[in-house]
Amino acid sequence: MNDPILAAYRSRLERKRVEPATLTNTVQAHTRFERHLETIGRTAQTITPLQMEEYFDQLQLSLAPTTVRQNLTQINAAYRYAQRLGTIDRNPCTDVPVPRLPDAEPVTFSADDLRWKWRACENCRDRLLFIGLAYTGMRDQELRLLKWSNVELKQQQMTVLGKGKKLRLVPIHPVWAEALTIAKLTARNDYVITANRNFGNRPVTYRHQYEQLQRLLGRAGVECSAHVFRRTVATVLDEEDVRESVIDEIMGWAPRTVRRRHYTRVRPERVYQGILALYRSDPIITEDPACLRVWQLEVQPRPRTGIVYLAT
Repeated sequence: MNDPILAAYRSRLERKRVEPATLTNTVQAHTRFERHLETIGRTAQTITPLQMEEYFDQLQLSLAPTTVRQNLTQINAAYRYAQRLGTIDRNPCTDVPVPRLPDAEPVTFSADDLRWKWRACENCRDRLLFIGLAYTGMRDQELRLLKWSNVELKQQQMTVLGKGKKLRLVPIHPVWAEALTIAKLTARNDYVITANRNFGNRPVTYRHQYEQLQRLLGRAGVECSAHVFRRTVATVLDEEDVRESVIDEIMGWAPRTVRRRHYTRVRPERVYQGILALYRSDPIITEDPACLRVWQLEVQPRPRTGIVYLAT
């Protein structure tokens, strides 16, 4: 089944060239909904508001609240787009109750947890991935797509392609700067994060980076997503008394007040001082370059060609 209302919205996302993950999530939500429509003998245009409420009520029996909310967002977006096109007069999702998210403390790593994961790193790629996540607050997608041309070590900042394909400046912590300096010695393409296998001049795939991180975390006896590193960075910065506006700038969050949106700005110098506070009270990796220079022992010349590569 390929309902025209849902298909039209997916085509719009393709024309907008949204992130592949966004399109994949939308296709999954729509496919699940289309199977339900086929079961009850309805189409996206003929389903009633009550039937829509019953559908999402059933979803809550098998899916997590966050997933149900995401499905509602993606289906509702298709109906709103159809309304703008004049395809339908009403949106059956309008009065669907949004599932309440359970109250829970955000999952973060302690300093001891991070030190244990650092010791679990087996090679240069592991160390670069770990430091990139633990010392920048970047999303795993942002780190995966980071190019050397966007890294300015002298200016101590990076240009990052964030959510919604928006560019932002991220300060470079001294530990991350040292890691980048060493990794640059063996850079094989335009991207900072590379793989042992040959991807050509392309970024590593999401799956490859995910599997590498899970192997690293598995050796440390942990199973979680890369987003826990991002939560940890934000939490530690707050515990180190970094101003909220500075944390927003580092993490790439939109200002939440009128004052922040329209009347004040945060100087780059203050943002850099903010990242320096990360793990200041309880360092994970010493900023002594000798701690990281051991990586250079793993940079070896390939026989006859003289090309350098990362020993694993």
